[in-house]
Amino acid sequence: MPPRWLLSAATSCLLPALLLGNLPSASAVFADEAYKSDFHLSLIGYPRNPDLTFFQAPYSGSKGSLLYTVTDKNVIAAVNPKDGSTVWRQLLEHNSSSPTESFLRPGPAQDVVVSGSGHKVEAWSAADGKQAWRNDVKSGQVRDVEVLQIEEGKEGAEKDVLALVQDEKTSILKRLNGKTGEVVWESLDTSGDIPFQLSSSLTTIFVVSYTSTLIGGNVKVKVASYDPQTGRNIDKQTLSTEIDISHPENIFVGANSAAPVIVWADTSSKTLKVNVLGSKSISSFSIDSPTGEEIRDVSVHAPHQPNALPHFLVHYQTGKTHWAEVFHINVKKGKVTKAYDLPKLSGTGAFSVSTIDANVYFTRVTDDEIIIVSSASHGILSRWPKKPVVPATQRLVLPHAVQASSEVVAKPGNTFAVRSVVLYSDGDWKLVKNGEEDWIRPEALAYADEAVFVDPPEDLSLALNLEVEGHENVVKGFFHRAKRHLHDLQSLPARLEQLPQLVLGSFFKKSESILVRGKRYGFDKILAIATTEGRLLGLDFAEGGKVMWNINLKALDPNEQWSPVKLDTAVAGTITVQGYQSKKVLEFNATTGLPLTPEQLVNRVAVATPETPARLSVYYDFSEINNVVQGYQSPDGIERQELWTFQPPPGERIIVVTSRAAHDPVASIGRVLGDRRVLYKYLNPNLVLITSVSEASGKATFTVLDGVSSNVLHTSTHVGVDTSQPIPAILSENWLAYSFTLNTSSSAASAKGSSLTFTEFYESSIPDDRGPLGASDEVSSVGKNDLSLPHVVSASYLIPHPLSYLTTTSTLQGITTRSLLGITHSSDYPTTLYSLPTNALSARRPVGRDPTPQEAMEGLSRYAPVFDLAPPWAINHKREIWGLKKVISSPSGLESTSLVFAWGLDLFGTVTAPSGTFDMLGGGFDKIQMLITVAGLWAGVLGVAPFVRRKQINTPWQMS
Repeated sequence: MPPRWLLSAATSCLLPALLLGNLPSASAVFADEAYKSDFHLSLIGYPRNPDLTFFQAPYSGSKGSLLYTVTDKNVIAAVNPKDGSTVWRQLLEHNSSSPTESFLRPGPAQDVVVSGSGHKVEAWSAADGKQAWRNDVKSGQVRDVEVLQIEEGKEGAEKDVLALVQDEKTSILKRLNGKTGEVVWESLDTSGDIPFQLSSSLTTIFVVSYTSTLIGGNVKVKVASYDPQTGRNIDKQTLSTEIDISHPENIFVGANSAAPVIVWADTSSKTLKVNVLGSKSISSFSIDSPTGEEIRDVSVHAPHQPNALPHFLVHYQTGKTHWAEVFHINVKKGKVTKAYDLPKLSGTGAFSVSTIDANVYFTRVTDDEIIIVSSASHGILSRWPKKPVVPATQRLVLPHAVQASSEVVAKPGNTFAVRSVVLYSDGDWKLVKNGEEDWIRPEALAYADEAVFVDPPEDLSLALNLEVEGHENVVKGFFHRAKRHLHDLQSLPARLEQLPQLVLGSFFKKSESILVRGKRYGFDKILAIATTEGRLLGLDFAEGGKVMWNINLKALDPNEQWSPVKLDTAVAGTITVQGYQSKKVLEFNATTGLPLTPEQLVNRVAVATPETPARLSVYYDFSEINNVVQGYQSPDGIERQELWTFQPPPGERIIVVTSRAAHDPVASIGRVLGDRRVLYKYLNPNLVLITSVSEASGKATFTVLDGVSSNVLHTSTHVGVDTSQPIPAILSENWLAYSFTLNTSSSAASAKGSSLTFTEFYESSIPDDRGPLGASDEVSSVGKNDLSLPHVVSASYLIPHPLSYLTTTSTLQGITTRSLLGITHSSDYPTTLYSLPTNALSARRPVGRDPTPQEAMEGLSRYAPVFDLAPPWAINHKREIWGLKKVISSPSGLESTSLVFAWGLDLFGTVTAPSGTFDMLGGGFDKIQMLITVAGLWAGVLGVAPFVRRKQINTPWQMS
């Protein structure tokens, strides 16, 4: 029998663990673990074009500059050029259902940047992103904005802003006060032409518009001139472009320069034409492709400073080569001449323009080097070979530069330095400083569509060697094992060398991230992310979302549609990607991102997962077009056998079908009540939840089916539902949850806001009773049997914020209490990720009375119709996370913790412990003090031992 002190110690250790399950769960991690157990990637998307990305000092007198850009995600941002971190960002047009055209312009020598998007023109503090002023366009869309560069008033005063607005058949040119945003004057054009872009010189404002011709569908370009002081229309002319331009995107308009130009190439890309705004003449230049290849793209780069030299560059790109031509403008004569050529180089390149005082410089970014030339001469001023961070051997296809923006600095001795921010074809946005990559922003992740956790590949060499030794005779097996042990000894010196570092690191690395420390406990999982652009990326979860590899699926198979895709990880260390059209399947190594070889496909090993409730091989298909759900079986894996069909009542439309997750282990078949009786759970692994809505009546119906027999087990209907908003639902273990937004304009809605419903299924309403089928030896789901209907309890709550997505935490064995993960849905950013304890949402909370002592022991509290999303349940803490759309979870190697990953515009990963970290030491655990205590106890035992032995010897003699 163990000593009494050992029993006492064991009781003191186990009692808190037993009581822990009866306490309400605090799903968020502790405050001292915030920012150590999670990571956040603040993303902005791809810059729209190089003209909208620029370096600018955040305030007058600043010695440094920030990098400003506007992206195709309608985000304007200021990025620190030193490390690539986001200084500030703002979302334009929050309520826009589709991406709108956005603009961002610098205010040279100003403390603001100006943006235009949708129905608003706004000025933002360049230093911190606070709104300086805003001008709302009552109707119409903003087509362009520019900062007026005319010198007026005292030096340093705010410069006025020009805004071009399209309102049905009316074009409106506005001049806005640079300090307040108020309208100085307006000028209307009722010709019906479509406004395209603004430009200005030191004396005139130009509005470029276009109209499509009836014959051929080509574009006719028109240029209107305005007086900057009064807004009076001075002149309007039409350029003869009807046979040249097939789409307005082929037009380039220079802005805010001494001699702004319009440049375009004819439809055959054989002739380049240039018009200096304000003149009627058009200069033509032949385009000669050095290799005779078809020219795919023509882009123009011109300075935006009014005092800069009137020079511009035209960049030509074919499928295999690229080159450029530099042109000069004679301002007095309005004549355009070609100055020089930049040679043809293989591959794809990008150009950017920079100004220093009046001098203009062009930076050329290629696959191999970066070159700076002056606009006045073709001589190379500086060149640097590029030094990529990621070796070419780790990429399937080398990325190429898509666009670039540069800042050139003149140094003593006629030398130059340059830093270029370059967008590459793989979605990386990099700062290249004098040829060396300084930082990388993986903006491809801003387009994440699907994600899945992948277990790292297991080392199967030992298992294979043991299998070989077991099938050999004794002698061969002995030598094989000896050879294996000798081979293992080769790594012994390296292990011994690392041992002191590991031991000391476990004691003194208190600031180490919990994610890094958890690598040995299953936190070292790989995140496979598929984007809407057909890319597949692998991220290291334990390393804070570090990108391991980046693959273009379209390059592997251009004929397949790789968005959306289906991701699967049934094989350890392997990612299976299924296309959308032909359902083609590709398989990749999760560690390297390389496609699996035929030999690897044969030797792969399926992932061993904990036992889950047995489920039949029954599948279902949801046809949104036919508005039906069909259940079927596939005994031979090829031929389908339809089992049942579900169709909602007339007037209702199915929006989503939900089933239990593949990994949904159940540790307990019943819920232990406060009086030690058991309420048995209804555990059916084949449940299917079908959500249907009726837009006409504002009704939502939730139907729970048995996926084998199609028996309807439960139905709930809600009226006054805003069917235009997301209606997320989740099904797990013996419960389901769903949320919807109440229609504030509907009289059927008794309350305004959003609702969250939590429903639980039990075999019987009576404790210790298994229901009518509890005594049956054999139970089948096939056939209609009303006696097998579960006992259902449900509770609805009003919540302060609508939810757009729901899922649940997942652990290895399902012992830890599950938490409900939900993302807030709102037109305002940022979004919030909540981890709600299911105990607090329990449908068994007593209504209209306080809980009994037995109910209180279960953790139940009195039901309240309003469920507040408390701040401690926000697992993103104070992090401002934008645009979260989906969230997934995965078990770690510790039963107490669940890995959580959410994505949208931003990416967020964290580790949650719904029932507390009962199997993991906290970061504040003092290992040194523990060792000192153990050493002191051991010294005490050694010191007391002689006295105990002497007493044991003397005691018998004293008794005699």
